[in-house]
Amino acid sequence: MATHIRQDYVYPMLAIVGIVCITFLLLGDEPAIETTPTQITSCSDLEAIGSDPYNGKGLDDSYIITVNILECPNFTPIEGVFTGTLDGNGKSITNIKILNKKDKDKDLPTGIFRQIKSATIKNLTIYGGEIKANRNTNQGLLAGEASGSASDPNIISNVRIEGLKMTGDNGERTGSSGGLIGKGSNIIFDKIVMTLYSGHSMEMQQNYQAGGLMGTTAGNGPIIIKNVSVKYLNIISPECNGYATACAVGGLIGAVFDDLNIDETAVYAKLEGKSNDVGGFFGKIGAGHCIKIKDSYADIEVKGKANDYIAGGLIGSLDSTCSILQNTYTIMDVEGSTGTVYAVIGANGSNIEGGESFFDKSIVDESGDQISKGYTTAELQSPKQYPETDIQPENHYHTAWDRNIWIIESNKYPRLKNTP
Repeated sequence: MATHIRQDYVYPMLAIVGIVCITFLLLGDEPAIETTPTQITSCSDLEAIGSDPYNGKGLDDSYIITVNILECPNFTPIEGVFTGTLDGNGKSITNIKILNKKDKDKDLPTGIFRQIKSATIKNLTIYGGEIKANRNTNQGLLAGEASGSASDPNIISNVRIEGLKMTGDNGERTGSSGGLIGKGSNIIFDKIVMTLYSGHSMEMQQNYQAGGLMGTTAGNGPIIIKNVSVKYLNIISPECNGYATACAVGGLIGAVFDDLNIDETAVYAKLEGKSNDVGGFFGKIGAGHCIKIKDSYADIEVKGKANDYIAGGLIGSLDSTCSILQNTYTIMDVEGSTGTVYAVIGANGSNIEGGESFFDKSIVDESGDQISKGYTTAELQSPKQYPETDIQPENHYHTAWDRNIWIIESNKYPRLKNTP
């Protein structure tokens, strides 16, 4: 039997399909619906992030702090993986104390967030932070751990921390301890100020890694650090005692296992390590990871209590062979018994690929690498030392010290103009 299709159905249907196709061609996908960020007005609101995903309080939602939060005692870390946005909106949190209260034996990462992934945290000031973490725990004031991708990184921007204390609970050893992130990869740090007053030090009760921004990178993607200032940092790290393969202390990051770009960054720190790799920026840089440090400096004091520790003004131990220093300088003082100490790179300085770095030889007179040059304090405080035009830019040598980036005055070490 022949099948007959009614033409009065076919033609209207074809017309509808045609209109739909033309609409998609002209307009493309439907525009994303913009949602209003959930307001945070108290410590309990902050703890409630992720508690109600069906009403704007999911881990992938946006939040905005609308008032200064004065007290956050006994804060419980936010569970799960935060992938949303926390906008501090220029407001502050005062006296936040984070305790790892439950599942002690599971060694959960500890911070305001336990974990973040491709998240944004911005425009936030924290006055007085304290963390007590369990054994082997990765801890950071913002997040214990961070992950993401090179195309969708975590963004930590315009964040200021004034006063921070980090310890292991009941004297137990911690994992990786960082001022902002314990352990992570694929992160952009931009416009960060860490001002850690006397009495607010970062202490690793046992081993592993510690850094002003992050304890260690996770080996999964690049880190970008720009316009960062770490001041009055005091990291104390006891002996490794064989617990970790990369015990390291750094003014920015303890141990690095990712590519890094550092630009317009300054560190003032006192770093105390026993049997560790200690560096003004990085304690240890692993093999196969390329590092570029540009327009930056470190002014550090290293205190060692063992003869086998390794220290450098910028890098403690450098295993990478594709790293460049450009327009950097170091001022380094040493207290206590000495191990292997150099003004710029503590160990494996011959691995540096190129560039140029200065150091104050009036204090420590050997750089530990083949590219850095030592000068007296008077020479380093003379504007003549810093050319305004490139001489050999193709080799990263004698590149101009841009006066839009640097403040260069007589009788003073250079300072960064745009770093907060």
